[in-house]
Amino acid sequence: MTHPRLYVNCGPITELRPVLEKWRDINRNFYMELNDDCPWWYNERASISILAAAAWQTEGFYAIEEFSTTKGRKRAKSGTLSERPGRCDLKIWTRSKQEFVFEAKQAWCKLDERIDLERKCDGILTSLAKAKGDARRLKTKMGRRLGTCFLSPRILSKEKDNLGPRLDDLLHLLINKKHHDAIAWFFVDDPSSLEDKETRLLYPGTVLLLKEVKK
Repeated sequence: MTHPRLYVNCGPITELRPVLEKWRDINRNFYMELNDDCPWWYNERASISILAAAAWQTEGFYAIEEFSTTKGRKRAKSGTLSERPGRCDLKIWTRSKQEFVFEAKQAWCKLDERIDLERKCDGILTSLAKAKGDARRLKTKMGRRLGTCFLSPRILSKEKDNLGPRLDDLLHLLINKKHHDAIAWFFVDDPSSLEDKETRLLYPGTVLLLKEVKK
């Protein structure tokens, strides 16, 4: 693998850099402590909990998950705003009163040699776009709205020797398609202990993508 195993690029969302760095470190520390378990092979709720934990472990940041709110959507014909009760996946505050609200999706990507990574990458970006669409329904007064995609790549254990090059190819595609505002990831050196014994799939790490809703 030629890309670094720990990486954060906040792009224009510079205020969240310390949180994303902490998110990266929590994933690493979780794996180093348990070795045969990791947050990224569970589900969306588990992934959100790690980002919330990153906020709480960063000085001057606070977070709350899965809270009730009101969501709105403009009617196509009339242009009027239709509101309904809903939930927001995550909100993060700073001590200086900056606010960020997140709607998240979980994405999975097989890296096996027979998989078309270009198509898989498009699927991942579709998940990010859906998260952005959900974030657009949040009220602007709640804070800066962020579509969020947690990505868990996986590969058959028998193809472990191809893991590094395939990860490089996937990350290269994600970076160069430029559909995100911020990206962070963590990958382990040797994922042998992170194997699903039933599927024989290895889960080497996780990627976080953020896209801000402007309108």
